[in-house]
Amino acid sequence: MSRFFDHLGQTANVAASAREAGLPHASIYRRRTADPVFRDRWEEALDAGVARLEMLALEQALTTAEGKTGVVDLKAAHAIIAGHDARQKRMGRGGAIPCMSIDAVEALLLKRIGAIEKRLAKEA
Repeated sequence: MSRFFDHLGQTANVAASAREAGLPHASIYRRRTADPVFRDRWEEALDAGVARLEMLALEQALTTAEGKTGVVDLKAAHAIIAGHDARQKRMGRGGAIPCMSIDAVEALLLKRIGAIEKRLAKEA
């Protein structure tokens, strides 16, 4: 089972993680419903996967802003992050990035990057 959680923590993709671990897709959803410990591990791994995806999207936004080509599919990343955000809100846990267009997400990330750069310049 740790192979499933490791892959989920890297990809935030339940179906791909089930395939990677050789587990039937439907059975892992049944187990998540029936087993609170499994559900907690699932949520922890999924949160880690989404956080990693957010970091990769931010990294790509930075390299794109610098004129380099990134390797993350920003539309796919946005869809995964937005889906995770909606699920988190349904569970009363807040969320990551509000549902918005790719352009709006990129603008938000660049604004945050600017604020970080300003803060770092003040600290230097």
